[in-house]
Amino acid sequence: PRSTLFPYTTLFRSQAHKAAGNLARDQGDFDAAIECQQRAFQLFREAGDRPGIAAALNNMGAAELDHGDVQAAVGHFEASLAEFAAAQNDWGVALVLSNLARALRLTTAHARAEQAARQSVQAFEHLGDPRGTGRSLTSLALILGRTGRLAESLELHARAATLFGRIGDRAGLARALECVAWTQAKLGDAATAAWLLGHAENLREAVGEPLNADDRAEYEETVAQLATALEPGERTSRWSAGRGAPLEEALQKIAVQSPVRGQ
Repeated sequence: PRSTLFPYTTLFRSQAHKAAGNLARDQGDFDAAIECQQRAFQLFREAGDRPGIAAALNNMGAAELDHGDVQAAVGHFEASLAEFAAAQNDWGVALVLSNLARALRLTTAHARAEQAARQSVQAFEHLGDPRGTGRSLTSLALILGRTGRLAESLELHARAATLFGRIGDRAGLARALECVAWTQAKLGDAATAAWLLGHAENLREAVGEPLNADDRAEYEETVAQLATALEPGERTSRWSAGRGAPLEEALQKIAVQSPVRGQ
């Protein structure tokens, strides 16, 4: 017969595989990340740990999205959402709704993506989680930008960037600035977009946060627009100015675009 310690040792192993998968994802080794999360999922299921199952499914989806496998990510986010909802884990539901919305923006299911993003924003605001709110605002703003609602998209991206700046999340801020740049480029302000990409590049280097496949969706669109909108010398000059600017200047640039509401 199995030892009475079986559920505990299984949970310890599942947590270890989950942590190893998260570390591999942070280091850009997405194949290893997915493999670790799959093993964590199996062990959580053996232990009957529903929140653990949900977390492993979400982590699989996150690694797949970073790796560029959108359809696999959507499937795992949907499964994770069902598990978190069944476990009545409000924070987990809010997180996966944001992740699902971000993945769905790269499909044709924009109505579902917008619904999920708005639900996530509302949930994180209710929970009082500024980092989660910033991430879900970014997901919503990307969807709005892809459906032509650029002014609203810009405002939400600016709100997200300001939130990340307030809590000192430089990786989140770098992504948010890239999204502001993406929207500004679409609105015709290529000079500001180039400046913001330069500052975001500096932030990424400072925290060791490389671009993944998901980040590149908007980033490469922005770079392509800058290549046609600006002369090479001006593009380089603006980019370099952003790289060398203090953080306060970047925050001032986005603050004038949208006041932050709430906390």
